[in-house]
Amino acid sequence: MDRFDPRTETFTHYRHDPSDPESLGSNRVWCVFEDSRGVLWVGTDRGLDRMDPESGTFLHYRHDPNDPASLSHDSVSDIAEAQDGTLWISTYGGGLNRFRVREGTFEPFRHRPGDDGSLSSDRVWTVMVDRDGRVWVGTEEGLNVFDPATGVFHAYRADPSDPSSLSHNSVSRIYRDSRGILWVATLGGGLNRFDEERRSFSAYRYDPRSPVSLSNNTVWDIAEDEAGSLWVATQSGVDRLDPQGICFPHYHWDPLDPRSLSNNHVTAFHEDRKGTLWVGTNGGGVNRWDRVRNRFESFLMNPDDPNSLSNNDVTCIVDGPDGSLWIGTRNGLNRFEPATGKWERYVHKEDHPHSLPHGNISALLPEDSMESLWVASFGGGLYRFHPERGVLDRFSACREKAGCLATDWLTCLLKARDGTLWVGGAGGLSALDPETKTVKTLDAERVGLASDNITVLYEDRKGGIWVGTEAGLHRWMPRSRSFVKYGTRELPGPLVAGIVEDDEGRLWISTNKGLSRFDPGTGRYRNYDEGDGLQSNQFWVRAAYRTRQGELLFGGIRGFNAFFPERILDNPYKPPVVLTDLLIFNRPVRIGDASPLQQSLPFTKKIVLTHEQSVVSFRFSALNFRAPEKNRYAYKLEGLDKDWNHVDSSRRFATYAHLPPGRYVFRVKAANNDGVWNEEGTALAVEVKPAWWQTWWFRGLGAALALALFGVLYHAKLQQLEAEKRATRILTESKEQLERKVAERTAELEASNRELEAFSYSVSHDLRAPLRAIDGFSGILHRQYRDRLDDQGVEYLDHVRSAAKRMNQMIDALLALSRIARAEVSRERVNLSELARETAAMLTAQDSGREVIFRIAPDLEVEGDPVLLRVLVQNLLENAWKFTADRPRALIEFGRTDVGGKSALFVRDNGVGFDGKYADKLFRPFQRLHSRERFPGTGIGLATVQRIVERHGGTIWAEGTQGGGATFYFLL
Repeated sequence: MDRFDPRTETFTHYRHDPSDPESLGSNRVWCVFEDSRGVLWVGTDRGLDRMDPESGTFLHYRHDPNDPASLSHDSVSDIAEAQDGTLWISTYGGGLNRFRVREGTFEPFRHRPGDDGSLSSDRVWTVMVDRDGRVWVGTEEGLNVFDPATGVFHAYRADPSDPSSLSHNSVSRIYRDSRGILWVATLGGGLNRFDEERRSFSAYRYDPRSPVSLSNNTVWDIAEDEAGSLWVATQSGVDRLDPQGICFPHYHWDPLDPRSLSNNHVTAFHEDRKGTLWVGTNGGGVNRWDRVRNRFESFLMNPDDPNSLSNNDVTCIVDGPDGSLWIGTRNGLNRFEPATGKWERYVHKEDHPHSLPHGNISALLPEDSMESLWVASFGGGLYRFHPERGVLDRFSACREKAGCLATDWLTCLLKARDGTLWVGGAGGLSALDPETKTVKTLDAERVGLASDNITVLYEDRKGGIWVGTEAGLHRWMPRSRSFVKYGTRELPGPLVAGIVEDDEGRLWISTNKGLSRFDPGTGRYRNYDEGDGLQSNQFWVRAAYRTRQGELLFGGIRGFNAFFPERILDNPYKPPVVLTDLLIFNRPVRIGDASPLQQSLPFTKKIVLTHEQSVVSFRFSALNFRAPEKNRYAYKLEGLDKDWNHVDSSRRFATYAHLPPGRYVFRVKAANNDGVWNEEGTALAVEVKPAWWQTWWFRGLGAALALALFGVLYHAKLQQLEAEKRATRILTESKEQLERKVAERTAELEASNRELEAFSYSVSHDLRAPLRAIDGFSGILHRQYRDRLDDQGVEYLDHVRSAAKRMNQMIDALLALSRIARAEVSRERVNLSELARETAAMLTAQDSGREVIFRIAPDLEVEGDPVLLRVLVQNLLENAWKFTADRPRALIEFGRTDVGGKSALFVRDNGVGFDGKYADKLFRPFQRLHSRERFPGTGIGLATVQRIVERHGGTIWAEGTQGGGATFYFLL
């Protein structure tokens, strides 16, 4: 067993010690329980333990076959406490125990075969005591409730023939939530909600077809958070059940269920006179929905049967006479009698003058008499149709517009209370007077419509006309005979697909990007999306409906949602806000002596930072798990930020760099998914300590020094003025004297240059002469007198010759370095790639036995001295050649790369590399990081390279690792 301290984030371990009788009874712990007196009880597979928190010792209660008042079984599975302080102990194998703590006695309750009033099984998983004193017991053979007053158990068991019974007999956990609802977890039957009045169970099970179902039917535990959500531990992870969350029941096509919806693209709804709901689809015909059994009966087109639907793309459904239905499709009008199953088709026929003028039906509107229909077609205008008399009236678009419809491509109809027939389509909006048969076309731009593509028309309970377009929502203002646009920024999507009003006068608006609830009285919008349970964010145009009971239906591309608006409740929970992490230079800060954190961050009220900890970040989170992706945050650092910084759930962090010394307070607040803010939030005091040069004493000393310096400068200024007066008098005399001195100094510099050249000549001549003598005479000794010398003498002679050779090479290198330092730098365009290829060819020819791959980038051109740049490239490539000598397959690269936004050239090899901490020594003359015997050389090459780069105004640096090669970067 472990005890966790959240302040220090440390664990204290308690283990069983066979040599210590007061240690934990067993390392296999099944449950831990703290009673009302603060006593900690531990259930193990070797009995019940009581812990002494001061000494850390345990008192053991175990089963004693010779003591009937002892624990009934040693495998203790759960512990609960009654209001009188009595403990109820469940065991897996010994039933239930009532433990009277003061007396230290146990009263067992066990299963008695043939006694229905006894415990249903001795294998008990869990026990819970409710407020009424009833004891709820979960066993391997069902759920039991025990009344201590009567001493009788009542069992609830699973019954496969009764869907309202317990889903599984193996009950693992019993939990009563804050609303008093009893939840029962099972090992195989998922989660159950128990209705105590009806004594029925509602099961929540795993459904492989539903991503929002329980993740596994094996449930181990249940817990509730402050917001009322249940957290369910299953065999496949942790699930969250939100009993109070938004509920948009979703109905869709299930390929495994032939009685499900026929197609997911839902385009139309209608409730007939008997209350039956009909659902039209795009491609799946029309469906009759049995709400009681939640089954759909589909009616599809049969090409060989004229007594069937004319087309499977259903666009609209309305009531017809005598209980029949009119169903519009993309290819004809249908009259259906549900009672007899009779279908009658009305389609467009070119050779039949009395047929429909156009078959693509977009909207239907019965006349008050129900004898005829207004039919809107997509491409054929508007006409009034009588099933026996045919087409009575027809209205279409014309060029003159006056007296004509705005368009023939109609999408929607609305008969307003004043008798006006509004006609909308892809091309404009018209108003028709059915009595006079006059048409007025409304110019979209003139009347204030954002688009002439009309998608939906709706009249609210107050007679307000609402028009949905592909560019937003509009309301008709009769006095000004114009429209006012709504929700430009508030609606989730620009295309308005459907409009329905609820009992409270709020408009529910479906769009191409979600659903919105709009209150015209307050102007408030509340948007919902797929994360709230919608079928998807995309809805079909005009697939919106309200039943006589006030239920709203919206169809989309993945089925439809049907819900009662009053059940869609906003989340009132003000989410607590916590700081989850503190980072300095983007690295998490851990608790420690030298750390700004001395305890866990949620328990920390203040942190102190040094001036060197100049980049600090805070991570935070709102504890609202209902659509947490919609949580919003606002933070600020008091003492620096003037206003709140607002961010969404994707940016739950704040970073501040180079904070000046001082005291600050970091504050963060959050809003839940419905915009309810926790204005209090959380806060953390932050103090940034100043550097020593920023302290008050240093600044005071600096001020004093500044005053003293001012005095000195003031005195110096007076002296300067006096000196200027004297200088004016002698200016003429000193000018000639100065010119003489300049001439003398110039002569001295010229002499110095001649002396430097003479020195170089002396070095090359005077030093080399003795070296040549040493080399020459030692060579004679080596050739003529080698046989007279012993082995040690020969070795000494070889050392002399080798040293003379190295001295000669060093003199050459020093002279070359000297010439580079004095040489004039001429600038012209130089192709370094060509220089590199020439050097590579030279090195390969000198040692053709090595396998070396050169990768030289093309067209590496720079401005510089061609002679010096040739020396630079040659030295770098020779350096790479030398230090890859022991590689069986060497690789040398010369190219260009981006370093800090600048284009840098580089030479890279896969040789022996070097220790990166000595990189600054590479360019010093005679500095060596490898032995001379392994890699011979003068030690001047890289110093020469650095001098050439600096003569061009550039920089050079190196990177490498031991055995991992080296890379030399330079900027010119």
